Amino acid sequence: AAGSWITLFGNGLASNSRTWTASEVVNGKLPESLDGVKVTINNQPASVYYISPKQINVQAPSDTATGQVQVSVTNENGTSTPVTVDLNPFMPAFFQLGQEYVAAVRADGAYIGPAGLIDGVTTVPAQPGDQISLFGTGFGPTTPDVAAGAVVNAAAPLSNKIAIQIDTAQANVSFAGL
Repeated sequence: AAGSWITLFGNGLASNSRTWTASEVVNGKLPESLDGVKVTINNQPASVYYISPKQINVQAPSDTATGQVQVSVTNENGTSTPVTVDLNPFMPAFFQLGQEYVAAVRADGAYIGPAGLIDGVTTVPAQPGDQISLFGTGFGPTTPDVAAGAVVNAAAPLSNKIAIQIDTAQANVSFAGL
């Protein structure tokens, strides 16, 4: 989905591993290249957050197109053969801790999950009545609109209502957006 965070997997994607630095965010714009590694989606540059030989994390550019589009990676060895993916207006997904737990924190900053989920991080189970923040991507546009690749300077609620269900219980959503 336009503006969503996505992960590309492969081999030889970059010669090193790193995330962007604060100095690479210029005039409120996220970097579109790290160490010469670039990604295009539907011939538009994506904002590059993380590079490594086997993984790249990017923010898909703002785009009103839907359907099949091309994704390619450029690095010091050239440009990859494009891969076809589907671009949709919505592609909701939660970020994960471990392989099966939704990335979430309690209002006091404690990470939600079973004990020992992340080495060196204290994780606790959620309790009924806890206020928690869930982290995800691909939930669609915001009001006001925030263009992909722009630094978010103020809260921007989703334009469309969402519903969150935990097991069989409907959760009270107090805010959903950037």
